Amino acid sequence: MSDVPIMKLDGRTVLVTGGAGFIGSHLVDALQNCRVRILDDLSTGRTANLASACQRPDVSLIRGDIRDRECVAKALDGVDAIFHLACRGVRHSIGNPLENHEVNATGTLVLLSEARRAGVQRFLHVSSSEVYGTARQVPMDEDHPTFPETVYGASKLAGECCARAFHRTYGFPSIIVRPFNNFGPRSHHEGDSGEVIPRFVVWALNGRAPIIFGDGTQTRDFIYVEDTAFWLIRAAECDDLIGQTINLGSGEETAIGTLAEMVCQEVAKTRILPEYRPPRPGDVQRHRADVSRARKLLDFRPRFSLAAGISRVAQYFRERPESAAALLDQMQPVNWTDASPARADEASLPAPKRGALIPITIPFLGKEEEEAITAVVRTGWVSQGPRVAEFERIVADYCGVQEAWPCRVVRLPCTCRCSSSGSLPETK
Repeated sequence: MSDVPIMKLDGRTVLVTGGAGFIGSHLVDALQNCRVRILDDLSTGRTANLASACQRPDVSLIRGDIRDRECVAKALDGVDAIFHLACRGVRHSIGNPLENHEVNATGTLVLLSEARRAGVQRFLHVSSSEVYGTARQVPMDEDHPTFPETVYGASKLAGECCARAFHRTYGFPSIIVRPFNNFGPRSHHEGDSGEVIPRFVVWALNGRAPIIFGDGTQTRDFIYVEDTAFWLIRAAECDDLIGQTINLGSGEETAIGTLAEMVCQEVAKTRILPEYRPPRPGDVQRHRADVSRARKLLDFRPRFSLAAGISRVAQYFRERPESAAALLDQMQPVNWTDASPARADEASLPAPKRGALIPITIPFLGKEEEEAITAVVRTGWVSQGPRVAEFERIVADYCGVQEAWPCRVVRLPCTCRCSSSGSLPETK
């Protein structure tokens, strides 16, 4: 490790925003020998994540919103250093762009303003690799262009810019860290916080096909959460990083299709063919971190491999009190909502009348439509594959329903039609 001045956190009072969350709770566990105060609104964080930490007399939890100046000011009383992780996630931003920006960007500005007023000596802003968007070149160093694909990425970049501006304008001691994709125990499988590895694990525990949005060739750089927590502390203590930006990642990229195979082999001990669906809006296609700066300044090196981490995640879910089936019930196949006006309008439409006839395909209106339908039929009308999934979405949108399925026989649509009209008993 380079011989650089450091600010030791031992014996100091540290505030962790978002400290009840996935990464935040692991950071709290790693912060030993100092007084830890947690500020979290518990919108996605869980008190269960702090079951062990809150038994320590030097750890306390404040439930509050980082947009609330009065709450933030009270939480900062006597604080020496801040780890800022509180945010709304990437899939949340698809359906809730305004709230996402308010928390991630405006909330960061509120926190910076109050932290400067309180005389905080170190502010570590935990940003995201999503600020880069899809890689223009790999590996991606800290000077890689920032073209975020989502409001989440844009709002995290705005938070970065505020932290950087506070340093340049006021000399405020801020540091920016961009972690790539984190995974590990306590990660979410449910809701719009659900991440790809825990979702794959839950599907595999149930013997179900993992769902891949896109063709599976998109890549991510995965870093185990305990590695991230350890190196966030080292970064906060490094004086040479004040005013700087640094990546944290493995330096390796893994295709999502390959990841699905790895998880299924670890959990189910067999290969399970994935189900392909249309790409997620705003999904980046390639990520691979350049961690040269972290190596130079922190002697950074990941301690956990992807395979070892997947094994730990699988064990975590096996030990959950819920059954595998119950965990599956907590997940939605599509874990984001669309905020487009069309979707909002559809939500306000009256429910269809019982027994109403529903068209089961798009009519042939011309040569273009005929060719489009024929192209899908030639795939073999299998139940998997991105082209069939896309066709299903088109049919569902056209019919104004949530889902549509291609069938080999007439029995299924007839049964569904009779059931919807009340011609069959509920038990069939």
